[in-house]
Amino acid sequence: MALVNNDLKARDAYDEAERAQMEAWLKLRNEVGHGRGEAVTTERIQAMLAGIGVFLTEHPSPAA
Repeated sequence: MALVNNDLKARDAYDEAERAQMEAWLKLRNEVGHGRGEAVTTERIQAMLAGIGVFLTEHPSPAA
């Protein structure tokens, strides 16, 4: 996913701040996905989901 994230940034699909935020979400997902999510709080997950919601609103699918 990091390659896709960097490629989308390179193609100006989003800016550096959004690329960095996406990277943070991917790292959080990776921690949980590999059983290292014990330090992940409910608040962090809620913030991530809210951020993803904003991102999707700002970047709707071209097919939408």
